[in-house]
Amino acid sequence: MKKRIVLFFILLAFGFVSGCSIVEQRAAKLPGAEIKEKPKFFVLSLEGDKRNIALVISDELEAMGYESDSGLKSWMPPDTDVLVTFEDRWFWDMANYMIRLNMEFRDPVTEYPLVVGESLRTSLARKSPPEMAREVLTGMFAEYEKN
Repeated sequence: MKKRIVLFFILLAFGFVSGCSIVEQRAAKLPGAEIKEKPKFFVLSLEGDKRNIALVISDELEAMGYESDSGLKSWMPPDTDVLVTFEDRWFWDMANYMIRLNMEFRDPVTEYPLVVGESLRTSLARKSPPEMAREVLTGMFAEYEKN
């Protein structure tokens, strides 16, 4: 009887813990989106970006073999092929961590979205900002190439 009670509480605890782990990843290519084969990216820095997420995204693009830079809109080179915008959300659960990263590839002139991507990871499934950036970018490139 004691073993059943202990097993019940172990399974109950596992249910609570596993319920706190959510991972969602999405990406979509918008109709008419065209990106040249080896585009030059520019990641737009957010005002007050103390965590340097624009630089993290730019570094991940470069690690994937693309030419990329980041900064304020006024710093964007005229030969930019894709403007990258993002929104990062942070949450505190024993430590501060990134819970969501939304990203968009945009036309640098019209700012029309071309491809969008998102990653959502709760506390037990958390990843570092570079890992989340790579995850979103990988999904966005896969979605673009699929269609």
